[in-house]
Amino acid sequence: MNGTSTGSEAAALIKRLDWAQSPLGEASEWPQSLRTAVDIVVHSPMPMVLLWGPQLTQLYNDGFAQLIGSKHPGALGQPAHHTWPELESFAAPVYDAVLGGQVRTFSEQRFVLHRQGCDTEIWLDLTYSPVRDESCRVAGILVTAIETNERRSKTLELQQRSEESLKAQHNTEQRLQLALAATDAVGTWDWDIGEDRFIADAHFAYLHGVDPNDSSLLPISAYLHGVHPEDRGTVTRSIKHCITHGTEYAEEYRLQQADGQVRWVFARGRCYKDHHGRPARFLGAALDLTERKNTEQALRQSQTELQLIINAMPVLIGYVDHDQRFRLNNSAYLEWYGKTPQELYGKTIREVLGDEVYAGRADKIAAALKGKACSFMTVTPHRDGRPRHALMKYLPRFSSDGSVNGFYIFVIDETERKLTEEALRHLNENLEERVAQRTQALAEANQRLQNEMFERERAEDALRHAQKMEAVGQLTGGIAHDFNNMLTGIIGSLDLMQRYIAAGRSDDIGRFADAAVSSAHRAAALTHRLLAFSRRQSLDRRPTDPNQLVASLEDLFRRTKGAHIELKVQLGKDIWPVNTDASQLENALLNLVINARDAMPDGGELLIETANSYLDGTDITTLEPVKAGDYVMLGVSDNGSGMAPK
Repeated sequence: MNGTSTGSEAAALIKRLDWAQSPLGEASEWPQSLRTAVDIVVHSPMPMVLLWGPQLTQLYNDGFAQLIGSKHPGALGQPAHHTWPELESFAAPVYDAVLGGQVRTFSEQRFVLHRQGCDTEIWLDLTYSPVRDESCRVAGILVTAIETNERRSKTLELQQRSEESLKAQHNTEQRLQLALAATDAVGTWDWDIGEDRFIADAHFAYLHGVDPNDSSLLPISAYLHGVHPEDRGTVTRSIKHCITHGTEYAEEYRLQQADGQVRWVFARGRCYKDHHGRPARFLGAALDLTERKNTEQALRQSQTELQLIINAMPVLIGYVDHDQRFRLNNSAYLEWYGKTPQELYGKTIREVLGDEVYAGRADKIAAALKGKACSFMTVTPHRDGRPRHALMKYLPRFSSDGSVNGFYIFVIDETERKLTEEALRHLNENLEERVAQRTQALAEANQRLQNEMFERERAEDALRHAQKMEAVGQLTGGIAHDFNNMLTGIIGSLDLMQRYIAAGRSDDIGRFADAAVSSAHRAAALTHRLLAFSRRQSLDRRPTDPNQLVASLEDLFRRTKGAHIELKVQLGKDIWPVNTDASQLENALLNLVINARDAMPDGGELLIETANSYLDGTDITTLEPVKAGDYVMLGVSDNGSGMAPK
């Protein structure tokens, strides 16, 4: 419900009831017309019951609950014929007439109801009015019931009252009857035409910009002043027509509020004449339509924007209902078939495609209407007369109850792609022949290139071997001299030890032995470096300290560089260990030292250094892909002439 809380028992029961188990379904899915009608019922001070839907499901207020006695609360949410089987003969023809759009009123109807533990005879004034939904079809019946037992018991007393009292009572009853007969009423009025005194309830007065305290003291012009200037003339003419011709008054119009806002209302009423046939009173009720109008405007705006979007799409978009009639087409769809919206709307698929094309798609159309989406390539007619290749998709549309009420059609023009594929196919056939002619020549050229690369690799290997042999040759002389010095130290120490032993002097023998051992250790270290340099084996990666490796090769570097070159070694602090083959790294460093030496025939400075480094990717220029991260730099630099351009 849209209204504010009333604190009534019936409203609370309506809110708590599990409507999913009722013919009306979930309350959250009720149409706005039903919500508005329920709101009117629960706020009404008079006993009211709303019968809604094909089964005339009952929703009522506290007044009606008190009226029906023991049938409450079981009647709430139940079809009327379940609750009132004893009234079938009376109610059935009334329901038929009202569902056909007529109003039925009954005065002083006698009923026997079980109330307060016993059957009680009551007399009721009844009004049955049709209630329409958003499509203006009659969807329910609003029943107002006024108990007249007390009025009947005072009939004699009322007959003895003065004419003025009788007139006042008659007018009051007329006003009440019309207010109750006016469906969807949330504000009521009673206009005394002769005295031009317009009596309205607080809500109606508030909507029309009238102070509720003055709602029964002002002429009708005060209320018309609150009507929007563009609608005021229409409302005035409609009221005059109703008074003149005795027709029902029903008008939608806008109200200009004091804060500048505009509200919509729907007013319904009727003019009643006195016993002389002159217009005497004009009674009616009004409903605030602002929320519904805003919703309709938002919906229209959304539909307009959606239509703009689908019209801008190059894809053909359409929708057909369960009868296979087109109900939606975008601009691309209309242009494809060369038709206007009016020419295509409502046409069947068979009428648009023709019998032959339709027969080819009948099975897919039937599948889509059974809820199965499908996608297929097809040839479809075009307004230019030439068939087009298209990718077509059918997407079913389901209603809230799970049934299929139609399907969407999406069409993508594949003609250009098909033509392109055909052209490429012909081109490929010609290319295959030319490629076959050149395959042999390319194979021969490739073989020659592989042979040349093999010879080049052999030459490069030979050159590297020669360079290494040259380095070894240069190293040999220095190593032989050093090794001879070490042997001289060992031999000399041993000779002195023999002499001292022969002379019986053993005091200094230990010193000579230490000298011999020291010379032997130096010789062993030199031999170890020579073995490391000379060995050739597969990669054996292990964690290696770069600083320790460079330091162990420093003597070898110094002997390789030559006397005319100054060697500097700069080892970084806390250098990270690296996972490498130490032997291969030693060879690489030695080759770099040899290259640097060759670049400085006239002498120079050779620098070997280590450092930790982080590469972020932008400063990596290697031929092989290298990830950004932490690296250790081993640098060999010289100030020689550099490499030749070629």
